Amino acid sequence: VPRFWALGNGPQTTCLDQLRRQMGGIYGLQITAALEKTPYGHFSFLVTMPCAPGNVTKLGDAIFREIERMQAKGPTAEEIQQEVESERRTFEKDATDNSAWLWKLETIYRDEEPLTRLAHPDQLVALVTPADLQAVAHRYLDTRKFVQVTLLPETHAGAPAKSE
Repeated sequence: VPRFWALGNGPQTTCLDQLRRQMGGIYGLQITAALEKTPYGHFSFLVTMPCAPGNVTKLGDAIFREIERMQAKGPTAEEIQQEVESERRTFEKDATDNSAWLWKLETIYRDEEPLTRLAHPDQLVALVTPADLQAVAHRYLDTRKFVQVTLLPETHAGAPAKSE
């Protein structure tokens, strides 16, 4: 589970840097990878990137290139280290947050996981390696199978805006 989850979090910083700083076309970025057991076993990989309608194609192509890089080479050691440090900070913050504890306990109960995984969450992050993420990217991310939704801004009188 931590390996799949890290597949969403790991490339997020790299993609945000590339899309915002190098391509200058994105307001924010969220990449979420989730494995679910209920109501049936399934996974999702969601990329949300608010941007101008004219940038959708070039930014989408950049996301696909990043997925292909993860499949071909996996993340760099530096990317893994950034993710490990980010998760350690999150664990420290969440240790005093009741809503974070509630979410963790609910997930463990629902998925019938052992409560022992709460004892040392940093050890779960330490399990993630570049080779693991590369293998997970190969197994779960098929760039030929995806759904793309583009929300266009409204124009006056409620007519949809034209895509550039």
